[in-house]
Amino acid sequence: MQIATSKSPTDNDLANYARAYIGAYLSAVRQENPDHIPKFAQEHPYAVEVCLMANQCFVMLFEKSENSSVSVTKQNWEYVNGRVMSGLSYLVSVYPHEGFHLKDASYRGKRDAVRDIRVFENSDLVDATHQLERLLTELGDVSKWNKNPINMAELAMTKLSTIKQEVMRAGPAVDFMSMVDGLKHYKTAPEVPPVDPSVVEMIASVEKDFKDLGDVVAKSKTQDARVEELEKSLKSELEDFKAAIDKKMAKGLAVVLTTADRKIDKAVGVLAQDLNQKSSEISAFLEQKQQEPEVEIDLEPLESKISTLAEEISELKRESELWDKRQIDLTPLESKIEVLSKEIIILKHDGELRDKRQVDLAPIEAKIDSLSVEITAVVEQLDRFQALMVNQLRSDIVRLGEKAKSLEDYLITTTSARNVVSRR
Repeated sequence: MQIATSKSPTDNDLANYARAYIGAYLSAVRQENPDHIPKFAQEHPYAVEVCLMANQCFVMLFEKSENSSVSVTKQNWEYVNGRVMSGLSYLVSVYPHEGFHLKDASYRGKRDAVRDIRVFENSDLVDATHQLERLLTELGDVSKWNKNPINMAELAMTKLSTIKQEVMRAGPAVDFMSMVDGLKHYKTAPEVPPVDPSVVEMIASVEKDFKDLGDVVAKSKTQDARVEELEKSLKSELEDFKAAIDKKMAKGLAVVLTTADRKIDKAVGVLAQDLNQKSSEISAFLEQKQQEPEVEIDLEPLESKISTLAEEISELKRESELWDKRQIDLTPLESKIEVLSKEIIILKHDGELRDKRQVDLAPIEAKIDSLSVEITAVVEQLDRFQALMVNQLRSDIVRLGEKAKSLEDYLITTTSARNVVSRR
């Protein structure tokens, strides 16, 4: 941190200021290229006297000369007023706040040049000059004078009278005395007391602290934006993760169910094949019994077992429907059971067999028992499959919960950190 201090211009500074002012003024005139060159540019070069006054203002007094020269002196107001009253070509007054460096001189010289050009263009003297030029052109036309010299003379006198009035109205553009009087009444700023170095050091420290605090606030805002982006990213990734888990679970469940369907269909096919075989054996048995003597056949145990098998198949069908929401096609197995039941009923009510001797139904009962065992195996396999699917779904749900818990903990941690930074 720098403490501003008042500094008086040196003689060299003032001389350089005068030279830079003249150069900037002439350069601006060349760039503008006006129809009428300002008086200051026409009468160059000048002998310049730069007078530094007691209130740190300074005046540049320009006097036409054959060679350019610059001198710097410290004068009082009476001296400056005397020079103005004796007649000057040009005067420039500079206040302390306007600066005394080269860039200040360049700016002031360019500004004054443009001002003088605009003032001259907008004055009555310009109009008078244009009218005088047109009048001289008309006076040069001899043919008009030969035709009507009196009328031409009256017209010329009228125009000259107008030009005379405009020239009389066109006074000096700048009042040098007013400029000097303004400088004289300029009040300088009070002198600044010396500053304690410890105070300067403390102010510099406070400034540094404020700057560091601004950096912290900027970083905090940036961090908040990053945390928000991270939250959005994590939410998006969590949703994608859940969708992927659901998709994989659905795909895996479909694969498992398809495999189970194939196994069940295969088992049902084997059962249907066995039932066909057993039906053929029963049919052959019935044909054989038709040729045997009348016998009273007790088929109630056989009917009971077949009924039990039918109920087990129905239960298997209901369980598969409850698990997969898709009905397993057990129609072939049910059809075989129905055919077997009908054949037993026919065997029971066939009057021709009543005269035959007693028939041994042990082989048929053994086959029916074997069929019951196979159905039981299918039921157990379905139970194991259900238990496996339930365990797998539970494991997937537990892993998903752990992943969601870790993401929730991370979001809580980042939110807490952001709140701490915001409070600071």
